[in-house]
Amino acid sequence: MNRFCYKNARILCFVVALLCYGFHASGQVELKKAKLEFTVHSDSISIDSLNNHLTSLKFAKMTITKKNNSIHVTCNPIFEQATIQTLIQKGFTYEIYPGVSLPSSVTSPSSWYSSHEIDTQALRTIQELPEISSLNLQSDWFIWRKIDSYFYLHIINKHNSPAVSEQNIQKISIGLVEEKPVIEMTHSPQGQQQFHDFTKQNINNYTAILIQNQIVLYPYIIDVIDNQSVWITGLLEDSELKKMIALLFFHPYWQHIQIENCKI
Repeated sequence: MNRFCYKNARILCFVVALLCYGFHASGQVELKKAKLEFTVHSDSISIDSLNNHLTSLKFAKMTITKKNNSIHVTCNPIFEQATIQTLIQKGFTYEIYPGVSLPSSVTSPSSWYSSHEIDTQALRTIQELPEISSLNLQSDWFIWRKIDSYFYLHIINKHNSPAVSEQNIQKISIGLVEEKPVIEMTHSPQGQQQFHDFTKQNINNYTAILIQNQIVLYPYIIDVIDNQSVWITGLLEDSELKKMIALLFFHPYWQHIQIENCKI
């Protein structure tokens, strides 16, 4: 399960129940640089296309080794501005939107999470609630996100432009904190101010962090945040790290590739 962490934030509590994410102060802990290794292959994308895509990103000290129908990659996983701009040109997206909290009348946990399968009846019930229907939300803003063996319902309000977008990313780094993988999203000064304003307006509400239109975090805001860097932690499951590597490295191919032998 992903957690959402803000560097040097004032918030000292983590709320990590079934759905609820909080903020945690990282204190003086620094992100430790690390080497990333992984193997990628695809049944529908040619090895040459994947190789050309990775080469165009121009990572420092990247080595690419072709073997049969796969590619083995090692690199220093730091996305500088040139790499980020190349990804944006290819269609990479990063967006932050306000989430929608369920009204207090919804007290049953089964209304917002479901074991083993998506609960369409619960979804219809929630969509018909006056507090929800009055928001005129589109159907694709109700997203079931699978974590372990459960599906969690996340609701996003996209009526306005994202509070922060890929244009506000200054740097992306993958490293280690206490020997655990962490992804650090560093916003530009403008992005930092926009996120500060966004959290100020959305205290006691959820927020949706999306990469490639995929929810990677759905934390609960409990105070104003004025930090330049966002830490994505909790990538302890191998599948979680693989998914993030696919989303960050392989647009527009990420849905058609398989990441294997991933380590950092």
